[in-house]
Amino acid sequence: IRVRRDAEGLSLRAFGAMVGVSYPYLSRVENGEAAASVDVLLRIADGLGVPVGDLFSFEARGVTEYSSERV
Repeated sequence: IRVRRDAEGLSLRAFGAMVGVSYPYLSRVENGEAAASVDVLLRIADGLGVPVGDLFSFEARGVTEYSSERV
């Protein structure tokens, strides 16, 4: 979220106001200290103009390849 928000030139305070989330809460979500509800994730994705799935990065979690096959 932070990378995309920064790319748009939005401060925490401005983006939080835009999507209806307090900036301290948004900061905690960005830092992995708080979980966001589906509603909040949808508002964040909408505010960034991306699909909600784009907010999740497998690379950030050390996963480099996705496979639907069961092992």
